Amino acid sequence: MEDSICAKWCKIANIKVTPVTCFNFMVGWPVTEQQLKDVAEMSEVLEIEQDFVESEFRIKCERAIPFPEEVEPDQCADAYIYLKDKYLQS
Repeated sequence: MEDSICAKWCKIANIKVTPVTCFNFMVGWPVTEQQLKDVAEMSEVLEIEQDFVESEFRIKCERAIPFPEEVEPDQCADAYIYLKDKYLQS
């Protein structure tokens, strides 16, 4: 847990790393843009060049939801259910 993104965020925020703080972080603990940028820099996650989504799957997703960046946070659950219903049946 000490190398996790949560642990790195806790270090930046000067908060003790515990399972509870990591759980809170994952379920919506408010963080600033600067804190996210700091964690991304510390974790080097943005330097990973490998795309973890297979191209065929990405094409299917983009066909169903062509502009995912336009999906608002409060619409994510509906978008997920739509994709699940449409593509797990086929």
